[in-house]
Amino acid sequence: MTNNGFRVASQRSIGYPYRDVIQEATYNPAQRISSTPKSEFEIVNADSATLALRFRSFKYLSDYKEFSTLITDPDVLEGRKEGSVEVDFSILVDMDKSSDYWFVVGGRTYFEGFLFGPNRTSFTYKGFFD
Repeated sequence: MTNNGFRVASQRSIGYPYRDVIQEATYNPAQRISSTPKSEFEIVNADSATLALRFRSFKYLSDYKEFSTLITDPDVLEGRKEGSVEVDFSILVDMDKSSDYWFVVGGRTYFEGFLFGPNRTSFTYKGFFD
């Protein structure tokens, strides 16, 4: 106890001995080869990846039509070159006419972008096409 009446605590009696403080945590960081802050998206080192656009039905959001492409070009995977996904909007319009889907409502359709690859699934983007 000090002259002012305060109790002095020793270092040993304060806190909890967390494992990360006592011993450095070990982990295996993923090797990232491309990062885009605009889309908040990065690719982990891989030989290929599948980029998919899912168009959701406005009637039942669990229903979707997917258009995808397999990316094997290293320049596209590493972000040095742009890739593309071919989307045939006439398929969505035909599905609306012939079934109980509502993909295109008021000239607008909703999509979500995904990236699939070894050991990863990533939701990357969402938006509307008018």
